[in-house]
Amino acid sequence: MNELGRAEAREFFITGSYSVEQVRRELSTVHTEPEVDEILSSGRLRHKEFEGQVYYPAWQLREGAPRPDLDRIFDELDRYTTSLTTADRVMRLAEHDELGGATILVALDDPELHERAWAKLGRLGEGF
Repeated sequence: MNELGRAEAREFFITGSYSVEQVRRELSTVHTEPEVDEILSSGRLRHKEFEGQVYYPAWQLREGAPRPDLDRIFDELDRYTTSLTTADRVMRLAEHDELGGATILVALDDPELHERAWAKLGRLGEGF
């Protein structure tokens, strides 16, 4: 990827992410401060640093907590890429015909597309 492509990917990642403060605010709607600290220190939520700022992809959270399927999502993504920026693009950018034109992220939250989204995640790297 050239420098322009990297800059665009970085911008896409940042605009779909939360800062540490935003993550804390989101988590504190249903968790105590010690629980928030534990979630952030556990490594369950993945983050990336750009120019001294830490960013967490916002899709990792749902209703003030880590997505219940987050570990499974990362198990599938990790078989495809070690890059959180790439993983974020896989989840939010690509729209798939077999998912009715939805992204994997949207399809995972749609009861009618849920199983097809998991199948798509399981096939990452097979002519994605």
